[in-house]
Amino acid sequence: MWSIRNRNWFFTVACGCWCFQLVKAQQSKHIDTPEVLLCDELCEFSAWAMHAYCGERMLGDLPLQCREVKTLDVRLNDIHSLKSGRLSEFDNLKYLFLVGNNMSEVEDGAFEGCEGIQFLSWGGNNFTRLTRSKFVGLRNLMHMLMDNSNIREIETEAFIETPLLKTLDLTGNKFISPPCDVVHPQNVLTDLSLSDNFISILPEGCFSRFQNLERLKLSNNPIRLITNLSTFEGLHSLKKLEMDNTSLTSLPVGSFRHIHTVNEFVLSRNLIKVLEERDFATLPEVEVLRLDHNHIHAIHSRTFVDLQSLRLLVISNNKIMSIGLHAFIPVETTLEELYLDGNELRSIHNISASSIRSLKNLSLARNPLECHCHLSTFRHSTSGMEQGGASVTCRKSNGVEVNIFETTLTATPCPKPTPGPVNPRARIGPTNKPTMPIYGETTEQLETNELSTSQQNIFYVLIFLMVLTVMLGCALLVWWILRVKMRKNRKYSKPVEDNNNVKDKSDNYDVI
Repeated sequence: MWSIRNRNWFFTVACGCWCFQLVKAQQSKHIDTPEVLLCDELCEFSAWAMHAYCGERMLGDLPLQCREVKTLDVRLNDIHSLKSGRLSEFDNLKYLFLVGNNMSEVEDGAFEGCEGIQFLSWGGNNFTRLTRSKFVGLRNLMHMLMDNSNIREIETEAFIETPLLKTLDLTGNKFISPPCDVVHPQNVLTDLSLSDNFISILPEGCFSRFQNLERLKLSNNPIRLITNLSTFEGLHSLKKLEMDNTSLTSLPVGSFRHIHTVNEFVLSRNLIKVLEERDFATLPEVEVLRLDHNHIHAIHSRTFVDLQSLRLLVISNNKIMSIGLHAFIPVETTLEELYLDGNELRSIHNISASSIRSLKNLSLARNPLECHCHLSTFRHSTSGMEQGGASVTCRKSNGVEVNIFETTLTATPCPKPTPGPVNPRARIGPTNKPTMPIYGETTEQLETNELSTSQQNIFYVLIFLMVLTVMLGCALLVWWILRVKMRKNRKYSKPVEDNNNVKDKSDNYDVI
């Protein structure tokens, strides 16, 4: 009996020890402030770089063992709140990564005593609303990334406590309007990303405070239409504007009149159908223009007339069937790369090295080109040029597709064009009415239409001259007939008068 009790006691003690060890092991996985471990035992520590990577370690708080580091990376842990004064013990800290902690609470003054922090990345959290008091102490902060943090609202001038802030990333949040008033009017911000939000309206004068901004990202927002022409007013230093995948259907005239310093403009993956006359007016500094993956089916002959510095033009994967005559003449001395692959072009008469003299790279793959004389001229003029893709094919009259660079084209050579003036402005004067491509017309058809129109005008002039000549001939004939009749009447009137005189004299004799 005693042995049974002793055995039960032994098993009870053993079970208790096992449970104690299990709880201790579980606590070692979820460490709050383990004073017994050094930084290199808790995290991946580099002594020479003073860098500590403590990611994915189920930490519930900042590891004070690494208080001497310059770079602290505690991403993908369970730090749900940032307590006030906790960071003040990290005297040397310059780079802080708090990404993916599902943090929802930041106490006021959490960054007090952190004047040395220059880079702060704490995206992938759950902040909802941020106030000015959250950023007190970040006086020397220069770059802040707050992407995918469920932010809906930021207090007015919340970043007044960060006067040196240059980069602000608010990608993937829930803004319905750009947070235009979150910075001080005297800010030095150069990079602002508002991509992947729910912004549908760009208010008037929204970016007037961002006078030093150089890069603005508005991609993946349901903007659809720019209704306020002064939206971009104040962006005097803007160099790059990204508005891809914003459902834009058109580019209202004057929309970009305040950003004449832009040299890269991204409008890919929108719903633009036609490039109208002077859509890019007041953008003389643009060097890179991306319009791929839209619904463009026609390009006006004066669309690029103001792009005096254009170097790269990407219009791939559209539905382009017609390009206005001389459309590329305004950029013939600057355009180096042209991408027109994946369209519906049948003729490329005005796209060659002869019409675009500075062209170095041309992509025309996946277009239903027709084999005619212009392709022979094109192939000869692009002999030393890089063709984007070797699968540039054309369809012969019998329906067979051939590679234009590998097959001898038997088409009759095109007649040499009459040389015209060199000045593009002289060819496309402001008073001339350019031909507007109609949906379904190719470039060759446009040229044929213009030629037939001029021939019709000449024909009408000749008809008018012929009618005028006939009318003059008829008038002369009537005049001549009348003159002949008058002469005959005079000839027969004289003998009658003489006979009358003789008769009168005979009558007088009879009376005597």
